Amino acid sequence: MPQAEAESSKAHIISVEPGHDTETIMAAAEAIANPVSPCEIGRDPDKVGASGAQDMTNTRIGGLGPSREQNLPSAGRHSKGSASTKPQRESVVREAEDSDYLSDSATETVVADNWTGMLQRAIKAAVNSRLQTQQELEKKDCTIDKLKKSNRKKRCEIEELKDTISMLRKHSNQVEERYKNAETLLREANASTADLRSDIARLSNALPEFTKDDQYFKTKFSGIFYSLENWVLQYFMHSKIDSSNILLLPTELRVGLSEIWGEGWKAFALEETLHTIEAVAILVIQSMIFDTRILGILGDSLPKIEEYFGSCSVDEINNWRMQTTRMIVEDKGFPARLKQRVCEVVEHIDKLLGPLGDDTLRRAVKRMRGLKAIVEEAAELALECNKEPATFHFRTYTLGSQCQAKYMTDAHRTVDDEGLGDDGACVKFTVSPAVLRVPTSNANDEPIIIMKARVVRHLQGPSRGSQTRDDIESITGPQLDQAFGSSENQV
Repeated sequence: MPQAEAESSKAHIISVEPGHDTETIMAAAEAIANPVSPCEIGRDPDKVGASGAQDMTNTRIGGLGPSREQNLPSAGRHSKGSASTKPQRESVVREAEDSDYLSDSATETVVADNWTGMLQRAIKAAVNSRLQTQQELEKKDCTIDKLKKSNRKKRCEIEELKDTISMLRKHSNQVEERYKNAETLLREANASTADLRSDIARLSNALPEFTKDDQYFKTKFSGIFYSLENWVLQYFMHSKIDSSNILLLPTELRVGLSEIWGEGWKAFALEETLHTIEAVAILVIQSMIFDTRILGILGDSLPKIEEYFGSCSVDEINNWRMQTTRMIVEDKGFPARLKQRVCEVVEHIDKLLGPLGDDTLRRAVKRMRGLKAIVEEAAELALECNKEPATFHFRTYTLGSQCQAKYMTDAHRTVDDEGLGDDGACVKFTVSPAVLRVPTSNANDEPIIIMKARVVRHLQGPSRGSQTRDDIESITGPQLDQAFGSSENQV
């Protein structure tokens, strides 16, 4: 009966926690099925193995333990001595058997309790391990879900970018197509415009309207002459022409002043050094820039061509001149030739006036840079004059010419224009010329005064013959060309 209860207890222990680690539970069940022998009670449970179980089994198979075998001969001896001790011996035998059985049952109970504790600990460890594994799996599942969501989001963004790129490509193709169409239309429009211009130039004898008014040209010319005046004051303020250095001036300058001012040029240069320097710079710009067709870049070829137009009207010649000027100026190679011409004029002025400067090399570079800017502005203005249906004249008045308020102003600004000739003063020399515009549509029209000449006056009697108001003589053509080098005196 106690053995049956032990077996039932083992079965109950094995089945208490189903679903756990199978290998751990089976190992514990096998250990319970093979308990240690009574002789090994008190040993370390971990050292109880199959040998102890085998010894215990052999003991049970024998039926009695060593104490029982020792009692059997004693019982036999007593049976020979007295029959009254037989029940007593049987009682002793039964007590021994019961004691052995109880001892075996107690041993099995202790072993079962030990293995039950071990099994419970193993089950608890297995459960904890499984819970930990499940938690790690859940964390990994969460991470995987996040990665999947991130991948889906990136795929959506990629799809959106693909759609955007596709739309941009489509729009770019449309823009490119419209651009090509616009280029085609522009070429057609340019061709039509060129044809119309050719027809106008060929068929129309009407003079084009003025593109710039008189005030525009007055502002431009006065700005250039005023810039030259400031340039001279800035870089030649301390320069002085005297008897010690007048013969050291460049020969070309001395010859030019002699041609323009006559024999008294030395006295004028000694008295009016700054105005002399300014007058020389303006005379060079006038002869090399304003008095030439297209800045003299083409030499005298244009005037010679116009000589063959003797049978043509003035308007036709002007139309040809303006159209030719526009075509030449719009040529791709013209800016380089214009730059070269500007450098030639600047170098020529510096060659004439450089010896009068007492500045350092650095200051000389700044002086050349400022002069170049003025000459460039003058060149642009000369080209604008070439495109106008009019002729521009520049009058430089000679020594002894009568001062006239209509055409002149005092260079020293000491006398008002209204009273310029009231005191009987005459012209000593011209600092900047008068600028006149003569419309070519009607040769009888009076010239329009764009800008008055700036002259230096003197109160002594004229030495080269005075001029009347109705008959004004001026230095033009050969005299100015011989002095400072150009062959045409009108634009």
